[in-house]
Formats: sequence, C-alpha cells, structure tokens
Amino acid sequence: MMKSLPLIFTALLLLSLFWQPINDAFFNDRNARQAVQALIEEVKKKHNIAISVGPLPANIYDKTLSGKAPEPKHAHAALVELDRALGEYPEDLLVRVLDRVLIVGNLTISGLRVGGTYQFTNGKTSIIIATDYDFSTENKTFVRRAFHHELSSILITRFPFQKEQWQSLWPDDIRLPTAHNEILQYSQQYASPQEIETLYEKGFVSDYGLAGVENDINTYAELLMDAPARMAVLANRSPTIRKKLHILLLFYSELHPAIKKKIENGSLVGFLSTP
Repeated sequence: MMKSLPLIFTALLLLSLFWQPINDAFFNDRNARQAVQALIEEVKKKHNIAISVGPLPANIYDKTLSGKAPEPKHAHAALVELDRALGEYPEDLLVRVLDRVLIVGNLTISGLRVGGTYQFTNGKTSIIIATDYDFSTENKTFVRRAFHHELSSILITRFPFQKEQWQSLWPDDIRLPTAHNEILQYSQQYASPQEIETLYEKGFVSDYGLAGVENDINTYAELLMDAPARMAVLANRSPTIRKKLHILLLFYSELHPAIKKKIENGSLVGFLSTP
C-alpha cells in the first residue's frame, strides 16, 4: 500500500496541472458566449431587428445554403460592425424591409463559399453574413460592407429602381452572366491590380460587379454607405462610374428623408444633382 502513494501523488499532481487550463478554457469560452449574447440583445433593442448567431437554422427556404456557427470572438467583432452598419439607416425604413440578420461562420451556396446572402422565407426577410469569408480582427470592414451589399438587393427589389438604365451603361465587351452558378463563380475569382484599373475605366468599382447588374449595384452600395470618400474618388476618374453613382444616389435619396439629408450633407452631394 505504501508503495502506491508516490503513484497516487503523481496522478493527483498531473490532474491538478491539466485541470486548471481546461477549467480556464471552459470559463473563457462561457464568458465569450455570454458577451456575444449580451451584445445580440443590445443590438436587437437598439435597431429593432432580430439578430441571431450560430449555425444556419433549418427553416431557411433555400436548401442550397449551408452555414456553420462562428467562433465567439469573431461573432462578437461582427456584431460590433453590424451595429455600425445598421446605424446608417433610419429605423422605420429598416423594419419595413428587414426582419432579421443571421451571423454564421462558414457560409456556402451550392458548395461554394460566399460572404453573405439574403433570403425571403415565409414572409420574412433575412440577411446572412459569414464571418470567415474575408474576416479577421484587422479587416472589420467586410461585415459592414456585406450588410450594405445584401440590403441593397432587398431595397432594389422592394422599391422602383432604374435597372435598365444601369444595364445600358455596361460596356459592350463584357457579357452579362445569366446562370446562377456562373454568377456564384465570381465570388471565387479575384482581379489583379492591373485588371482592377481597367474595370474602373469600364465603370466597375469592384471585380464582383461583373457578376451581373444586381451585384454591380450592390458593390456601389457598399461604398456609398461605408466609404463615400472612396466612392467620390472613383466617380471623379470615370464618367461611367459617375453616371451609375448618380442613379444610385437618386434611388437612396428617395428611400427616406434622413438618407437624403445625409447624402446632401456628405461628400457625394455633387453627384446627386448631375450625372
């Protein structure tokens, strides 16, 4: 019996050494989840929009979608940026067009990774944003721009938008994609710096704008709502970008008096009056 004491002592010592990190990890994870939940409630209350974080729920209509739960630290950072993005819109406009925002980790459509999408399900409108598509603590703009991107799709669906006029500004040498999978492929492709410069000249503010008229509009909306100074720089260097921006500014200014006032007091006001 006495010979077994050193073994028992050694076992207890090892347990004490290993138990503490496991215990700390557990409580750290629990604290992170509690912080995420507290922030969810804060953002929901502030903007009157339902917010959820986790895997994609089973009642999403589009069964080609798959979304996994995000890491708590990424979810928390995404909620902070989502709060900023929501704050760019009047609450009474938001609640008319949007019911909930879902924050997931990895998001795929038909097996292809994407940064976000929107859904109309059972009379409810949802925006889904992935935190691991182009997200890190150093690149927080992605969440905000993903929200503006997807919301613009909802807005141009709900309210009259001059799509035909926008499409007429597409260059003749760039074909409009039509198939759903073809459009999805653009989310996997990236233009070189030299190609981007050419796209600016042709009237695109992003390579993803090549994925059809809707996505082209979406990429403009990202900059309009999140980086108006950058939008002004691009509009000043390209007549086609300037014309497209004029269409978008007219549309957004008619959505709500508060948005119109914001545009009129901002750096893009000169593009509102003349294309």
